[in-house]
Amino acid sequence: LISSSTSYVYSEGIQLCQAWITVLEDVVVGTNQEGMTFWAQVKQCFKRYIRNSIQSASSLKTCWALLQKVIHKFQGCVNQVEQYSQSGASANDCLNRALQLFSKDQKTRFKHLVCHNILIKVPKWCAYVDENSKKAQEAGKNK
Repeated sequence: LISSSTSYVYSEGIQLCQAWITVLEDVVVGTNQEGMTFWAQVKQCFKRYIRNSIQSASSLKTCWALLQKVIHKFQGCVNQVEQYSQSGASANDCLNRALQLFSKDQKTRFKHLVCHNILIKVPKWCAYVDENSKKAQEAGKNK
């Protein structure tokens, strides 16, 4: 999932995103849960996708945080490219420029495009990204 974690594989990152969304969007269990209660639910859902998983709720939470950090940085590249793109640029052109910008900035290629494409369809995740982008802009203004 995350290159620094050898116990995860790429497909587990995708399944972690799916499990997170499933729990988040479940109106019965997804709202107003304690942190580890939420992650225990994510673990149960994740185990339905990856049956032989031995990952704890805590390790899934840590992995999610690392995955989110990388995807959030990539979304920042997407936003930057969209803000300054030429009119008439295709979505594919913008995506390729965002991938190049990420690679240049992070000194590595972006490996979680499928996860990104899953998450950008989730309104609560998009709201989280927007909120963090605004906080980063405000922090930049205050320097």
